[in-house]
Amino acid sequence: MAKRKAEKLIIDYLEDAAGFIGKRREILLELNRQYNEIYDKQIREEMDIVRKEIKKKKSEVIENLYGNVDELRHLKKYFPELLDVFIEDEGIGPILRRKKFLYENRKQLDEKEASGKLEQVRAKRRELRDAKKFMNSWAGTISAKKLGATYHMLKDKFRGDVESAEVIEKIDEMKNELRREGWRIFVNSPLIMVPLQKMIGDLKALEVEEYRKKKRCDDAKGRGTNIEYIAQKNLESVQRRKEHVEKMIKHLLLSNPEFLQELKKNKNWLKKHDMGPLEKFAENVTYKKVKEKVWLTEMKKRIS
Repeated sequence: MAKRKAEKLIIDYLEDAAGFIGKRREILLELNRQYNEIYDKQIREEMDIVRKEIKKKKSEVIENLYGNVDELRHLKKYFPELLDVFIEDEGIGPILRRKKFLYENRKQLDEKEASGKLEQVRAKRRELRDAKKFMNSWAGTISAKKLGATYHMLKDKFRGDVESAEVIEKIDEMKNELRREGWRIFVNSPLIMVPLQKMIGDLKALEVEEYRKKKRCDDAKGRGTNIEYIAQKNLESVQRRKEHVEKMIKHLLLSNPEFLQELKKNKNWLKKHDMGPLEKFAENVTYKKVKEKVWLTEMKKRIS
C-alpha cells in the first residue's frame, strides 16, 4: 500500500505566503521607483496587477487561518517563538495580529458572564464615541490631564499637550481593539448564537432576493442589451452580498470549532433556538482537527 502523503503544515504555508507577499512588495517598490522617474501608464498598470496579487494572497491567508484554527493553537502552545517570527513579518504579520483571537489563550464563558463582559465593552465604546465627538469639535491641542479627567478611558494615554488629531487616531485604535474584544466574547460563549442568527436571517433574505433577481434576468432576455446588462449587474450585486454573508458565517463557526462540532452532531447549545438552517449550513463547513502526536512529530522533523 502506498504511503499517505503528509499534509502540508501551516508553517510551510505561512512561509510560502510570506515569501510571495515579500517578493511582490519588492517588485512594487521597484515599479514605483520607475514610475516616479518616467510616469509611464504601463508601469502603473503593472503596479495595479501586483497590488491585486498581494490583496488576493492576503485574502487566501485569512481563509487558511480560519481553516487551520486547531493547528494554529497547537503552534501557539508548543512553538510560540516560531509563531512570533510570522507575527513580526511585514507581509502576513498584520493579518496574524488582527486574527490573534483565533489562536490566543481562550476561556469558554457562560451566558451570564459573557453578557456582563459584553456590557462592559459597550460602556467603554460609548465613552470613546463621546470622546471622539468632543475631539472632532476641538481645534488645536488639549491638555492630557484634562482629557484623562473627563474621559477615564483616555487617562494616562498621553502626556502634556496633545493634538486633537492624535487623540482621535488613538480613540479609533482603542475602538477597534474593543470591537475585537466584543467578538472574542461572542465567539467563546453561547452568545455566538446572537450574530449567527442575524447572519442566517440575512442569508435567507438574500437567497429570496437572489431568486427574484434571477427571474428578472430571465424576463430581461430579448428586451435589449441595456436592460439585460442592468438585470445581470443587479443579480451579481446580490450574489456578492450573499457570498460575503456566507463567508462571515463560515468564519464565525470556524472561530469556535467546539461549537461547530456540536452543530455537526445536532446537539444544540441553546435548545430554545431553532438551529435547523444553521445546522444545515454547518454540514458544509470543514474543520481540520490536528492529531497532536502525529503533528508534533512532523513539526520536530520540520524544524530540526
